[in-house]
Amino acid sequence: MRTLIRVLLVALAYALAGKFGLSLAFVNASATAVWPPTGIALAALLIYGYDVWPGILLGAFIVNAETAGTVITSLGIAAGNTLEAVAGAYLVNRFARGRRAFELPQDIFKFALLAGIVSTCISPIIGVTTLALNRFASWTNFQDIWITWWLGDMAGALIVAPFLLLWSNPQKQRWGTSQLPELGLLITILIFGGWVVFGGLLQHILKNYPLDYLYIPLIVWTAFRFGERETATASMVLLGIAVWGTLHGYGPFVRKSPNASLLLMQTFMMVNTLTGLTLAAMVSRQKESEFADRERAQAALRASEKRYRQLLQSNIVGSMVVDWEGRVFDANDAFLRMLGFSRQDLEEGRVGGGTMTPPEYRVMDEWARVKLKESGMCPPLEKEYIRKDGTRVPVLVGVVFHEEPEQHLVCLVIDASDRRKAIDALRTAYDEMETRVQLRTQELASANQELTREIERRTRAEAALQSLAITDPLTGLCNRRGFTTLADQLFKQARRSGHPFILFLADLDGLKQINDNHGHLEGDHAITAAAAILKDTFRASDVIARIGGDEFAVAVLKDLEETSQQPVLKRLQQKLDEFNNRTHKNYTLGLSVGAAEIRPEGYSSIEALLFQADRKLYEQKRAKKARLIQP
Repeated sequence: MRTLIRVLLVALAYALAGKFGLSLAFVNASATAVWPPTGIALAALLIYGYDVWPGILLGAFIVNAETAGTVITSLGIAAGNTLEAVAGAYLVNRFARGRRAFELPQDIFKFALLAGIVSTCISPIIGVTTLALNRFASWTNFQDIWITWWLGDMAGALIVAPFLLLWSNPQKQRWGTSQLPELGLLITILIFGGWVVFGGLLQHILKNYPLDYLYIPLIVWTAFRFGERETATASMVLLGIAVWGTLHGYGPFVRKSPNASLLLMQTFMMVNTLTGLTLAAMVSRQKESEFADRERAQAALRASEKRYRQLLQSNIVGSMVVDWEGRVFDANDAFLRMLGFSRQDLEEGRVGGGTMTPPEYRVMDEWARVKLKESGMCPPLEKEYIRKDGTRVPVLVGVVFHEEPEQHLVCLVIDASDRRKAIDALRTAYDEMETRVQLRTQELASANQELTREIERRTRAEAALQSLAITDPLTGLCNRRGFTTLADQLFKQARRSGHPFILFLADLDGLKQINDNHGHLEGDHAITAAAAILKDTFRASDVIARIGGDEFAVAVLKDLEETSQQPVLKRLQQKLDEFNNRTHKNYTLGLSVGAAEIRPEGYSSIEALLFQADRKLYEQKRAKKARLIQP
């Protein structure tokens, strides 16, 4: 009965999500760029097991039976959807630790490859072929329908499935209630940022700006401060806002075709989600490692304290722990028996230096304290202590070691009625305490080694996060933030040296046509090829960045012997020609480049300089005066 209920619930969830997804089908009634059922099916199989596969088959059949197909096409598509989910769940269980795939960064990449890329090819192959054979899809549109189907399934697997899996797993809360105000601020900025980017707010002012990059710091913030579960939730919230805004014509991904707009948006959200989950996993592992190190350190401290207590209590020589003023904090039974005190007397504070040290020996105690503070050691003291009954007993007192955290002294007290016996006993006690000091030294050395390794791990993690924040993930060049930071250094150098500061802006020609005619993967290849040509053309000291979808910028500190930018532009044109002749693409790779030479003396900051240069160059490009390189 439990399995039956689960099957029916999976079928219902699949059917409702599928109905929503097919309402956004534009290239074919059965193919959509938004398909959350893939994530629902994959998560259900990983959470409940393979027994719920009939629910996926039933839900997929119900959804597709309401489209333009027949019973046969609906069964074929449903079979493909079910096989895709089962294959994805098997691969994740086999190679990526199943529903715990998001605990380690390497397993996240395996999940993305196996469940997001490999298994999601099954449903579009079976589904589109079934539609084409039954004449519900044209063979000429096979590629467009297949890509839309595949990317829709991939987004469901990489965005929806992690959200469901992470919330189904029992997970320790890694952030405390003190972070609730920060969480509230994050949610507010998340929703407001979504409204700015995809809600139409200030659309006429910010239309040409790469606002999609605003999402990256929000995801990094969530991953670094809260964890994997919260990162997946933030991605789901941003996805919902992005789908709504893109369909209503708002945001940076809007194109002439609604399907192309959704595909661009989904691709960006998938990359953003995987980046956030990977960062969250790295930070969580680092926190767990720090927690484990603290637990080990506390356990070592407890074990050390236990050994210390055992040594103190088991010592046949009288031992006591005092502060610099002579107050007794602890003592063993041998010491208490020697002076006739009980454990209760010690706990109630009736054992102390002021009551058991005769007045004539207090000058000796003061001399010993001065000696200890100056040199860290003093010879054994021959003195007397007053017993509880008022009688005196000759003792030999030696300070063994100094407890640094509490500023306490550990002293050995020996009955000196028999001097030779007392001296032998004190030597034995010294040996025992020396062993204790050696053990403590070894423990501290081990702890220092662990701390050094932890600092190295933290340094590497911080370096990786910093690199990610200023690097464009597709080309490996600087992003807009990294460009501003590094160009500021050149700007300051130009002000000191008096050399001109040159800014090149380049647009990749025809990127939209390449995406429409050859697919977005080929568009990405064109962007990376343009980036490689720019890196090969300019110097290593120049700052090269991708600042937008098809926009590049280069900041150059000009040498005094250089007279124009024409040699650089000719070299760039030569590199483009070599690439086009070598690759024989169905399109020609071209760049439109504008160059502005600016004297930095009149500008107070790199931001002001870049703003003026950007406006100047775009005015030139609109007037077709800066198109120095033709495709």
